[in-house]
Amino acid sequence: MNKKKVAVVFSTGRKTVHPVANMLAKSMRRHGHDERFDLDLIISYDPSFYGLSPEDFRIQGEAAEVFPDVVYTGPNDGSVIIERIRDLVKDRDGLDVLFKPRGYCTQKNRALFHALKRGNDHILFLDDDEYFVAPFQDRDGSLEWRAQDVFGEHMMLQTGTDITNGSHTRYFSPVPSEIDTRLEEGLRERLGRILALGNETITPTTFINTRQDVRYGSDDFLEEGPYEITPVEGVKPLNGGNFAINLAAMREGRIPPYFNPIGARGEDAILGMQLDDVEVMRVPVYTFHDPFQK
Repeated sequence: MNKKKVAVVFSTGRKTVHPVANMLAKSMRRHGHDERFDLDLIISYDPSFYGLSPEDFRIQGEAAEVFPDVVYTGPNDGSVIIERIRDLVKDRDGLDVLFKPRGYCTQKNRALFHALKRGNDHILFLDDDEYFVAPFQDRDGSLEWRAQDVFGEHMMLQTGTDITNGSHTRYFSPVPSEIDTRLEEGLRERLGRILALGNETITPTTFINTRQDVRYGSDDFLEEGPYEITPVEGVKPLNGGNFAINLAAMREGRIPPYFNPIGARGEDAILGMQLDDVEVMRVPVYTFHDPFQK
């Protein structure tokens, strides 16, 4: 029987991609996924965030063993990709936006190009600051850390749906908890109201009691099983990582590439606005978000 071909993507600008990739490799070996799937690893990097070089993103260790085929794609590849597909696209000006040198949407679109070109069936996007474990809080306040089979949970659903999206623990948005002690509460409340306009993650209370605004794992979420994500005010809420696409739906033209305005974020929310006829399922699996590597 032919193995499913899956591309795992890290859109990264930090050296944290190395321990996270090795953590994933250990998880996949533990569950036997390295034997059951034909795997590609795509490192879509931007070295300018932290003044790194392309060599800083070269995968080593256990990840290099589990993923024998690693594709590295950096900012300079955008112009090469544009030339490869320019004759296939009617909106040629749009290509320059989708593959501009910098930005998360560009990093993800470069990865999609390589996954499609290499004949992958599915693509799984992961972040370089999210780990494959989740904390569950006991009644006495202590934490129980549980390993999460992120790759396996997505692949179980991917054959029957278009997009799968897991959940996460810890902070939903990387808001420093120190903001509680640096700014008075009224100012933090006004800041939340202002930034909440047109933002899919920030609310008027985001900056109030940030130390208490922590998400722990929920047994109810894991046990209720997958469910369809429905639109909220016309947008299907998506997480950028812990996110997989059935590339058959993209080849059929039902899923668009990523887009965000120049100099801005929001590529996940904008994608979520364009999925009216696309089935998006919430996968009962967590990652642990550690945006500050603390």
